[in-house]
Amino acid sequence: MSRQTDFLQNEFWILSWNASVQRAVSYRKQSAGKERAEFRRYMIDYCERSILPAYRSSISEEEHVANIVALRDAAQSYAGQRLLTKPYSIGVSQKLLNLQLKYLWCADLRPMPPHCPIDRIVLGYTTLRNRMNWTKISDVGTYRQAIEAIRDVAGDKAIALWELENYDRRRG
Repeated sequence: MSRQTDFLQNEFWILSWNASVQRAVSYRKQSAGKERAEFRRYMIDYCERSILPAYRSSISEEEHVANIVALRDAAQSYAGQRLLTKPYSIGVSQKLLNLQLKYLWCADLRPMPPHCPIDRIVLGYTTLRNRMNWTKISDVGTYRQAIEAIRDVAGDKAIALWELENYDRRRG
């Protein structure tokens, strides 16, 4: 891998991590900055080692959802109650993984992902507007409900492509 690619991937992780935790993860007051940084590093290493290799080619939705669950479980196992005030959710893990995959796809480093990052702006295009909060998605059934609502508005387009064409951060 080139230095340019390494740089981009590192930047993508910074952006993905910050977007996934900024409104959704609350750390215990007694947790130190060092512990939080170690948690972030653990999660990124876990993704790079255990999850992202599967995305070198197209992956099924079932495998993708299983990876979101595995990511949530890894976070909860590592940080749990010692660092976090509430459980690391499916909503946070999907945002981290889906956003990272979107960046990698847009940089032509991976194929189009099966899903898009779900957040308030994307949900605002659906029937779930003001009815679902992505940070509170705690189970796979609710995640699938959000994906179906997005699929309904995407029509015949792949939802990752639909989201890329319609997402406007300024709208939110």
